[in-house]
Amino acid sequence: MSASKWEYLVLVSQLSGDRVRPRFVNGKQLENWDEGPGLPEYLNQLGDEGWELASAATGSVLYFKRPKS
Repeated sequence: MSASKWEYLVLVSQLSGDRVRPRFVNGKQLENWDEGPGLPEYLNQLGDEGWELASAATGSVLYFKRPKS
């Protein structure tokens, strides 16, 4: 049996106005991040794309993984 291969995503969020929003994904700033969806909506979108939370760190950093296709 072969070992599973994973791809990873690192999400950094930040407070903007009265909502926490995703700001960086894999080190790249999201365009218009401060006007985009809130964190709960973005997390639902990631789940729909097959991403699963693998770990969380202090400072609003979330690590996700999903099987490589």
